[in-house]
This record gives sequence, C-alpha cells and structure tokens, in this order.
Amino acid sequence: MFESLKTDKIGNLLIYLAENVDKLYKTKALKLLYIIDETAIKTYGVPITWLEYKAWVHGPVAEDIFDNVNNIENSPFKEYISVEKPSKNNSIIIANKKFDDGEFSDAEMNLIDTIIKEYGNYSGNKLEELLHQKDTLWHRTVNTHNLDLLFSLQNGKSNYVLELATLLDGDKMKQSIYKAAFDALEFHQSLRKN
Repeated sequence: MFESLKTDKIGNLLIYLAENVDKLYKTKALKLLYIIDETAIKTYGVPITWLEYKAWVHGPVAEDIFDNVNNIENSPFKEYISVEKPSKNNSIIIANKKFDDGEFSDAEMNLIDTIIKEYGNYSGNKLEELLHQKDTLWHRTVNTHNLDLLFSLQNGKSNYVLELATLLDGDKMKQSIYKAAFDALEFHQSLRKN
C-alpha cells in the first residue's frame, strides 16, 4: 500500500531503529515496526508507515520488509540499510547513512522514541511473546480464522492481514482521521501514477 510514498519514511525509520537499538536483529525490527504502527493508530488514528502486516506463526510481519531485508541487494531500502548475517538464521540491520527526520512529525518521533525506550531492550522472542498475548490483534486474527493448521501447512505463514483499522472500532473521531488520511494518501498515490 502506497509503496512509492513510504520508501523514504520506512528506510529512515529502519535507520533510526538501527542507530538507537543495540543489535537490531530482523525479527526485532519487524516486531518494533508493528508496535510503532499499532501504537500510532491507537494514539492518533493513523499508522506511521502504512505497512501491511500479516498474521504469521511468530506474530505480525510486514512481508515487504521481511522480503526486502532477506534480499537487501535488490531492495529499495539498500541505500538506507545493510544486513550483516552473523549466522544462517540471524540478520542484523545496520544503518548505511544518517537518519533524516524530514519524513516525521514531532509527535511521530516522540512516539517512536517512547517505543524504543519501552521495548528496545526486549529480545525478538520477548516481543513475539508480548504480541501473542490474549486479546492482541494477532491473537484475535489467529483464533478467528483458525490459523494454527494453516501455519503448520505453510511454514508458519498466512496471507491474513491484521487490519489495524479495526483497533479503532467504537472511536468515531479516530475512524474519521484514519479515513481522511487513507483517502489523502490514495489520492496522492494516484497523482504519482499519472
């Protein structure tokens, strides 16, 4: 969603996380991105990145970021980050250039800093455990669609999208903010295609 609009923002967010989180493993980065977006939508009514998160066995995953980190040499993020592989199953994200805050509001930066302060020292496994708790969006999605069997058949993956906007159910003001922001981004994206 909104691919051409978000490369700079997500690339810079990955830089910021790599600069401010000790040993930013891929799993930890994926979980922190989700927590940032979930917290932003609950707080302001809109996510920061507009990434699409899918319900996978290890929690919410932005598949685009997962794939791009795994194939960084062909990724639109290669100018922002590089990846070190200390072992076959581990990837550490490294900043390739200095962070540019031009894509972020002060409120967004404050929220990101709060998330880093609260969760930056957690391991990827601890973040996964946190996101698997009962009544989280991931937990509700897995239970609603009975995804445990699907996970066993599809190497822990599913195509079920975690609909962040459902976190706004019952909050008319934030639903309006979300819709207005979504419509504006959709319009801006359509202009870039022409």
